[in-house]
Amino acid sequence: MSKYKNKYNDIINLKPTTRGFQFEKLLNEMFDDAGVLLSNSYKTADQSQQIDGAIEINGKIFLIEAKWEDSSTLAASKLYSFLGKINSKIDGTLGVFISYYELGDNFVKAIRDGLRQNCILIHGQDNIELLVEEDVKIDEFIWYCFRQASTRSRTDISVSEFQSVPLEKRSYSNHSKETVTSSSIDENWSLIYKKLTNDISPSDFSAFLEIKYIKELNLSKKILNVL
Repeated sequence: MSKYKNKYNDIINLKPTTRGFQFEKLLNEMFDDAGVLLSNSYKTADQSQQIDGAIEINGKIFLIEAKWEDSSTLAASKLYSFLGKINSKIDGTLGVFISYYELGDNFVKAIRDGLRQNCILIHGQDNIELLVEEDVKIDEFIWYCFRQASTRSRTDISVSEFQSVPLEKRSYSNHSKETVTSSSIDENWSLIYKKLTNDISPSDFSAFLEIKYIKELNLSKKILNVL
């Protein structure tokens, strides 16, 4: 069973006045465990805005708004208020509005029709429970939502859709980058040392670096200047 399931079940049984805060704490714990949490709940420097949390995924900053409030009483003004918080930050700041209850069409339309497409919606009990149960990784799901919003103008993605995506396409890591281990670094420097201590001309040594370390390993030509 997921480590979050018991806490989630406890929240369900809480009084409505305290559910929202505990839901926020649970989400931030999940973000922290995923290694993307920048900050738990905080107020801005001028104390004018309350932010439920902030995360960073693949260099993108997302502010978090967590709601456990029945959609029949959750006014669209609260979403507009959150959009205002995002828009008051430096250009490029994004947001994730997370609601336990499924949001009405007016909420979804407000996001889609906004002047700036900078907020992702995650809402509905089914979606929340799949995230809590760790059927998918919450950071990878948000990144998938971001990519869909960026490329296809989609702001309302279900977790079940994400589950259908092949595993190798879910991660937001750049797998094209070569992973350099400490052992490979040691081997490379050992080879440089051997070339330096052998009877080799400066021009031949320069050619060796050009072929081996610039063309093969894509190292900067600054190496030549340092040596």
